[in-house]
Amino acid sequence: MEPLPAFSVPENTVDNYDDVELLVRISDRERDPVDAEAAFTIFFNRHAGFLAAACKKYRYYHTTLGADDVVLRVMSEIFNGNAEFSAPDNPNPEFVRKHLRAWLIQVAKYQFCSEIRKLRFDKDVAKMDEKSAEGVTPAIYGEDDTQSPMSADRASILRFREALPLVDQIILDRSLPYYDRGTQTFNLPPKVAQALAAEVGKSIVAVRKRRQRIMTAMCTALAS
Repeated sequence: MEPLPAFSVPENTVDNYDDVELLVRISDRERDPVDAEAAFTIFFNRHAGFLAAACKKYRYYHTTLGADDVVLRVMSEIFNGNAEFSAPDNPNPEFVRKHLRAWLIQVAKYQFCSEIRKLRFDKDVAKMDEKSAEGVTPAIYGEDDTQSPMSADRASILRFREALPLVDQIILDRSLPYYDRGTQTFNLPPKVAQALAAEVGKSIVAVRKRRQRIMTAMCTALAS
């Protein structure tokens, strides 16, 4: 596929560029980094203010993470190709713009939740003995392994978790406390399942299928 024709960033004409086209150009950064940076500059200038206001409105920040920090993280995810936008079927510009902004808010929420989980992780981690070479384990995975999906050491499970995409980490973290080692199934209460689906922006069925794939992958990884 041929690279998209390069373009400059003339003043006072930023709004003439289509958001979807800008994202396509940004995603093509490996072949044309200059063009990608120009597109990213337009996209950032167009949406950073809105996203910062949304973060403040929905309180997607913490004492250690301000709204502007969340915006920078979101934009970094977009520029690095870690956040993918799916254009809606309706080509109406206003509809696409609303859909895009809803997506930006969702990405911001993921970044916020990731930071909160990190803070909780750090708080729950047992202090390591200065003379011990053993790793530390967050409380969510059970100090006695009763919540672990198998008898494998928790350090291996945590290494597997850290390699997962953010959404899969959320699904695993929220689901693991409800894992039944006897039946090897998850018994999430309906309210918990609904809250989890809302948090990751997917249906309950989609989360269930994704959770199954995560567990299959984890069992394979720990068995190898």
